[in-house]
Amino acid sequence: MAESRIVYSEAGKNGGAPVFLDTDVPVLNLPQYLESGNTTLNDFLERYQNVKREHAVAFLMEATTDTLDVDLVKKYETVVTSGLATLRALMTLNGGATIAFLTFIGHLSEKGALPPASTDAFAAALQFFVYGTFFAVLGYGTIFLTNTSSYAETKRRWKLRPSNVLFILPILCGIAALICFYFASRHAVIGFGSVSGGSPR
Repeated sequence: MAESRIVYSEAGKNGGAPVFLDTDVPVLNLPQYLESGNTTLNDFLERYQNVKREHAVAFLMEATTDTLDVDLVKKYETVVTSGLATLRALMTLNGGATIAFLTFIGHLSEKGALPPASTDAFAAALQFFVYGTFFAVLGYGTIFLTNTSSYAETKRRWKLRPSNVLFILPILCGIAALICFYFASRHAVIGFGSVSGGSPR
């Protein structure tokens, strides 16, 4: 069972700022009182003796929880934004390389300047560029699925949490896209070496 929170405040007179239960002390007095760092909770309770300790502690606990929740949300948003930017860059990198490669091969083929030794290397490079684009697009899609699943889990209160698994997939897809780009680049270098008459490495 979820831990029930202690009710520590009520609306002030005439609907004003919230005050501690059965007092006229605004709840915001507590953080302001502690802000200097020279005073403690005990000092506050001595000054406002009609405020119960459990109510003051409950307020501080909730304030801490809310701050942590905000921090987690900010971190999550930063991770998602960075992840989307990374996957977009990988998609552009691999997709752009695929188009450029097709154009280059077509140009060489028209001139009849495509050596047989480079054909296999260029084909392998093109294949890896296409795979890299696929993984980047797949990772982009899994972020959408993760957000959708997370929303459904919260809204429908699912016991299973598929978003926990889906959250890892974009990372794996990004790594796969990067690896594909690396191997594609290696094969491309070998192919260009053959075209220029150099020895492939």
